Amino acid sequence: MGTCKQESPKVKLIRNIRTSEKAGNTWIFLEPTVLEAAGFEIGDGVSLTIERDALIFRKTDDKTHIISRRKRAGWKKARPLMDKTNKEISAVIRAREKIDILVSDGMLVIRHSRSFDLAFIRQPMLMGGDQKQIRTLSVPGGAGVGIACLVDTGFFSSVGSLDLWAEAIDTYRHNFRESLSLFTDLRNVHNDYIPAADMVLLTPECIEFSMLGTRKEDIATALSPHYARVVYASGADYVLVEQVVPYYKSRAFEQLNTLLRIKFPYSSGPVMLDAYDMGSVAGRRRGYCVYSTRPLNSFQMPTPPKIPEHRRPNLKQVLSGMDVLEGDWKPIEGTVMEGLLKKNGNNNFRAESNHTLVTLESTRISAFVTHYRKVQVTSSYLTHPDDPSMWRMFEPHEISRILGVPEWFKFNSESISDATKTKLLGQSVDGNVIRAIGVELATYIMGNWLRDQVGSPQFIEEQGQLSLF
Repeated sequence: MGTCKQESPKVKLIRNIRTSEKAGNTWIFLEPTVLEAAGFEIGDGVSLTIERDALIFRKTDDKTHIISRRKRAGWKKARPLMDKTNKEISAVIRAREKIDILVSDGMLVIRHSRSFDLAFIRQPMLMGGDQKQIRTLSVPGGAGVGIACLVDTGFFSSVGSLDLWAEAIDTYRHNFRESLSLFTDLRNVHNDYIPAADMVLLTPECIEFSMLGTRKEDIATALSPHYARVVYASGADYVLVEQVVPYYKSRAFEQLNTLLRIKFPYSSGPVMLDAYDMGSVAGRRRGYCVYSTRPLNSFQMPTPPKIPEHRRPNLKQVLSGMDVLEGDWKPIEGTVMEGLLKKNGNNNFRAESNHTLVTLESTRISAFVTHYRKVQVTSSYLTHPDDPSMWRMFEPHEISRILGVPEWFKFNSESISDATKTKLLGQSVDGNVIRAIGVELATYIMGNWLRDQVGSPQFIEEQGQLSLF
């Protein structure tokens, strides 16, 4: 099988992992995410053939080798699993060697992981006549909430996403089945696997720079050249960076900025925007920066509107249509909430300094973080509408609505627990802000494309109007 190109519709997912050793032979472990992407189910027959230096697993009616099952906590049903180890495999793939798994319908191709050119630059592809939207690559893509909010504007399409978290890839694939999923460490992905894109949505790792993170900037800076490498390999003309505010004062951002400016001399930002100021009920302060290969004179970052307090939406309005009385309600007395409400001291880690307990009439709540379910004073929890002595966490579907996640975006509840859904949402973005930036970007990019076409010989004048052949 040849190199995977973005134009090839066969490859759905690419997984990069390291093999193990078992009983002196190479051991290959194929996860549910990989097998499900290929359409394998529990009990399916599998055949193995060797072509040159590649292993090829195909779905077959022969039941000599079958797909096993795996059941984990949080899964409502078992999922497919396969592990193989024998001398035949060992003759082709060594133990503890990195491999690429190329996944397509009913077939897995496993081969040696290849080294890549660190300074590879893909030339941008000309806009084809069948192109209708802005092709966007998301890195790291997480569950796909950010790209979903851009797609929801009608101006963008998702060509691919890269992430190392299986549940994130599962969720992205659940919503974008026609797009390429790169299930791999950013440092190992080959340039040939990066799909061609017009724009890259870049959300660098943030835990090192978050106030709740480890603050180990020296670790994160090692990834900046790889982020730039992926951007260059995509051939994109535009980049949108989203990250926590401290990131933009870090050495990691300096490195990324230096490398991107070689091709993208024009930039706007970083601009710090709080989702609450943009009309959302939940706060979420993030920095945004746009890079372009062309002047940004016509681009404008959205500015927070002046919203009178009496015009702000409250939780009751935002969650309209949802049964908020359902859920795991707990008494305040005798639970962790009682302790949080009694916290005092000369710092911000007190309930009275935060929005720890909120009601349906509240117009502001705290940002949802990755570890929201570890009850903490800086997060918001709902007071029972009819009994103020009771409280509960916000459910994933409520968090999605509050963050402005598109209604069509879904989690696969068969394999993703509520706790994992909450983590994925906590790592995502505020939809209202991303949509606002997306509309401004689409206007700017559309203007560039129109100017290119109007200035090309494809247009002629007919009765005072420009017509495209």
